[in-house]
Amino acid sequence: MVVRIGDTITLQCSNVTTAVGHTAWFKQVNGSEPVCISSMYGFNSTPDLHNGFQRSHFEMFSNNTTIFLKITKVEIAYCGMYFCGLYPHSHVVFVNATVLKIQGPDSQRQPQNDQNQDPDELCRPEFQLQEEEDGEERMSWTPM
Repeated sequence: MVVRIGDTITLQCSNVTTAVGHTAWFKQVNGSEPVCISSMYGFNSTPDLHNGFQRSHFEMFSNNTTIFLKITKVEIAYCGMYFCGLYPHSHVVFVNATVLKIQGPDSQRQPQNDQNQDPDELCRPEFQLQEEEDGEERMSWTPM
């Protein structure tokens, strides 16, 4: 999923039964260890945020069948692979991975889904040589 800086998006973990115990949202960047963003127990509990993620940007909530992660005011640092984890009984199940790429606010590219994107490539910048108004060429980068 490609979004722009400042956008608000909502990710979802669908078809979850009401029997689910602990649930959590995770983020992974460039093959690093996944980091827990938020977790909750059951559908009616108050979610906790972890690892420095701020309520002003991340909100986990649910209904009887779906667990959501709302991300507001998207920043470049939010690129990565997001997925939810369920701990229904005696083992963890990871589902609904979404690769999130971030574009600058003035990018002309059209959004596209890249669910099969290599996670090792998803947060590397794309360097471009651009000619400025003064005739000089300058290197700029666009997060992928």
